[in-house]
Amino acid sequence: MCFQVERKTNKSVPVKCSKTHDLAIVLDSSQSIHLGNYTTTKNFLATLSEALTASPTSRLSFIIYGNKAKIIFPLNNNLSTTARADAIRGTEYLEQATWTNTGLDLAIKELTQKDKGAIRRMLVLTDGKSNNQTLTATSALNAAKQNISVFALGLGLAPIREELLIIAGGKEDHVKHINFDNLTEHLEFLSIKLCP
Repeated sequence: MCFQVERKTNKSVPVKCSKTHDLAIVLDSSQSIHLGNYTTTKNFLATLSEALTASPTSRLSFIIYGNKAKIIFPLNNNLSTTARADAIRGTEYLEQATWTNTGLDLAIKELTQKDKGAIRRMLVLTDGKSNNQTLTATSALNAAKQNISVFALGLGLAPIREELLIIAGGKEDHVKHINFDNLTEHLEFLSIKLCP
């Protein structure tokens, strides 16, 4: 079952994950997101990242993409939890196209080349259709072949469900659709879902 848009008024608090894992967060920085929504999403991810790296042996990488992907900080970073959250909040807005495959490919490279035997996960946040769905599907298939669990979070009013399912390797329980105005209401749910 695919998760649908939920409208609530309650705020939630993320649950700290004490299990060891490697997580790459991949954020769409395309022009369709718009600066205000991008800032809201970065603040949400900064809070979520603090909970997901509660274990001192967990590692987190943050990647953005537009025309191409860019690592904001790699898995092998010496940043404190607060410094990682600050780096996410301070990330530039690319305001470009939506080449989702570039974000997926860079995250796969991060998670496989720096593998230390931990559970590998990827969270992809996007608001729309990628420029090349075939390349996105190929990258998603590659992630599955590398035993990387991919979760797709559709942002805004009209993310493409079919594409979210492709990104998540066809796993409907790894897909969620959330509006920008109620992201923080899902912190608890996502922190539990992403913790192995």
